[in-house]
Amino acid sequence: MGARSDEEVYEEMNARVATLGSNPSTQALASVIELLGRSVQRCDIQASAEPQHDPVPDRLQQRLVHAAEVPAEQVETMTGSAAMERRDRFMHAGD
Repeated sequence: MGARSDEEVYEEMNARVATLGSNPSTQALASVIELLGRSVQRCDIQASAEPQHDPVPDRLQQRLVHAAEVPAEQVETMTGSAAMERRDRFMHAGD
């Protein structure tokens, strides 16, 4: 789904609540959504894009470079999952 503006989120929430019909519970929910929407409008918060890949922890980077002798440039381009697989291959190379 990705990042969406607050306005889009609250518009969708209001539309969904409107389909529920009018009763004390939905009226209370609509009030809460409206209150939250107004509160968020006063905040200057920007949604950030999600990271493209999972980062490689520093400790794992160091281990791959120094113990497994993987070039630092190669480690920098790895995802966290790829780095773990490479570490596992290094750890089990002697098996």
